[in-house]
Amino acid sequence: MLVDLRDRVRQGHAPPEPTWPDTNGPQVIAQARQGPRGRTVSFILDATPANITMFAVSAYASGREAHVREVEQFGEKLPEDSYGRRNRQAIAARETRVAARLRAVERAYRTAIERDAAVNPEPAQAIRPADKVADHEMELE
Repeated sequence: MLVDLRDRVRQGHAPPEPTWPDTNGPQVIAQARQGPRGRTVSFILDATPANITMFAVSAYASGREAHVREVEQFGEKLPEDSYGRRNRQAIAARETRVAARLRAVERAYRTAIERDAAVNPEPAQAIRPADKVADHEMELE
């Protein structure tokens, strides 16, 4: 599948039209490989699963960041050197580290997408005449 995709790109053939995730479309490209020492994992995804994955990562990071704010606000109401306050600080620190890692993944993805877009600009798309636009009505005078 990946070889076919690479060959089409090299020959200048346009990639297949993107489809909504819930419709039948081209087969999904999704692979994962673990690095030789087990410290890294590389993912290879086509555009739709990559966008869905990054949306989920971003949403999960936002949830963790919101949880940090809630825990910190609750912890501020507790006595200064209490176990509860120290516990909330430890929870907030852990959640902050998790959210930072998720945001790092999100930044790496955006950097890769922006760099690829700058290196391989897409050809200009033809503008369709107004009377050919789907779901568009024109009023005649």
